[in-house]
This record gives sequence, structure tokens and C-alpha cells, in this order.
Amino acid sequence: MRVVVMGATPWSLQVIDGWPEPRAGPGQVVVRVLGVGICGSDLALVAGTRHPPSLPWVPGHEATGVIAATGTGVDTTRIGQRVVIEPNYPCLNCPACRAGQTSMCPDRTAVGFTAPGMLAELVTLPAAYAWPVPEDWADTDAVCAEPLTVALAAIKR
Repeated sequence: MRVVVMGATPWSLQVIDGWPEPRAGPGQVVVRVLGVGICGSDLALVAGTRHPPSLPWVPGHEATGVIAATGTGVDTTRIGQRVVIEPNYPCLNCPACRAGQTSMCPDRTAVGFTAPGMLAELVTLPAAYAWPVPEDWADTDAVCAEPLTVALAAIKR
């Protein structure tokens, strides 16, 4: 499988082949990535002003794609469904999560920053964070769903 990885030198990105293909575990889906947005947080990683947990590192967190496989406990009719990926997976157990403030979860997984990102042909994620995309949305529009929700949440606050 091909992925984009960053190396130890700022702005060093390369496409590599032979990365292990993900498999869906219980409650997970594998998504074939169709598009990934690049935002300022990603640029900070690539520029070396923000540091990943390890190298080589797969960046990217704003993504859209098609569900290619499901793990146990996930409806197999979701295979083939176009989705946008919500890139933050809260623990759902801490006080912030229990209060409904999952964006404040101190133990959340932040795709592209605390877990490998979406600049890959295939990615695995919890099924609950793969949101269906309306048929009339272009992939170029769907990839903007995550930054739009961040902006709308900020305005609401």
C-alpha cells in the first residue's frame, strides 16, 4: 500500500510503497481514501515546528473516501458508502466526555498528530467516526466537511 510519509528533515515528504495494509477490527471500518485536505496544523508538522510522535510519520487528518471493509459489529451494508472522516476519537470515559465536551478529552486520538494520518490509500478508524456523504457532494467538497464543522463550532461558542 502507498502512503505519504514525512521524514526527519523539514519539508521532506515522500510517497512510499509497501506500507502494511490496515484491517478492520471490531467496531471499525477500512476506508479507501479519495481525498485529503491539508491545513495549517499539517503544514506545521511538515515544516518541523510541530513534532510527530515518531518518524517516518503519515500526516493528514481531513479526509473523505469509501468504506472498503467492515469489522465485526459493523453493518456490512456500509461497504461502498462514501464518507467523511471525523479525525478526533474521544475516550468517552473521562469527565469531559461524560459532560458531552468530547473536544476537551485529554485522551482523544488526534489523527495525523497522535495517530498516523490519512495520506494513505487505506485507513482504519472507528465506524462511528465515518459519516455518510450526500450523493450530490463532490469529493473536493466533502474533504472540507471537517474544517467546516470546526468553524461552525467556533461560531456557536
